[in-house]
Amino acid sequence: MKRTGNCSCGNVAFSIEGDPINTVFCYCKACQVASGSDKFYGVWLKPEQFSVIKGTLKSYTRIGDSGGELTYKFCENCGTKVCGESSYGIVTVAGATLDNTDGIEPQMAIFTKSAPKWAVLPKDMPLYETMPD
Repeated sequence: MKRTGNCSCGNVAFSIEGDPINTVFCYCKACQVASGSDKFYGVWLKPEQFSVIKGTLKSYTRIGDSGGELTYKFCENCGTKVCGESSYGIVTVAGATLDNTDGIEPQMAIFTKSAPKWAVLPKDMPLYETMPD
């Protein structure tokens, strides 16, 4: 599988290759803030599966709810969050930035204990209050 994606303004384009490690909805507060919604849809990949093919990404690093470092990568022009790199060796691509997500629907929901009371949690996948082992 090879897929492409881009930021909102088109200054950054990227590709991903191979099957994802996992696909998740994340309800942690940081993902809510970053997405402007109740959750973030992430596609987990190995670093070698992700390539920037156009443009330059800026970075911001924080400590995640799991305790590890997470470095957000975003377009320096429009601010679209394209991906995050974790200290655990995973790149999480923002699913909404992909041109096509057919066949890589979310498989689990994580950090559901942080979901707003009004959030509608999925009923057709495993739900985890924090990060599963």
